[in-house]
Amino acid sequence: MNPIRSCIVCRKKARKDELLRIVSCNELATLDREQNISLRGIYFCKDKKCLEKAKELLRKDKLVLKKHFNKESLIKIIDNIENELGE
Repeated sequence: MNPIRSCIVCRKKARKDELLRIVSCNELATLDREQNISLRGIYFCKDKKCLEKAKELLRKDKLVLKKHFNKESLIKIIDNIENELGE
């Protein structure tokens, strides 16, 4: 059974394996592709609109995170994910 998680942007609930997981390693954002890094993580939908909204909220300091992430590294990871997802 796969646990249910929520996207930090839109709050949509989905199975853990249907979402993207990013963890904070010494405050630097790291994409956890296998979802097995033993650190606290945040989840995002695999949707470009949701990822764009996340970047917008980060730039305006409106995205509240329980774990501290370096904002620039998190935006860079989101940009990389968007590029992988394509247009």
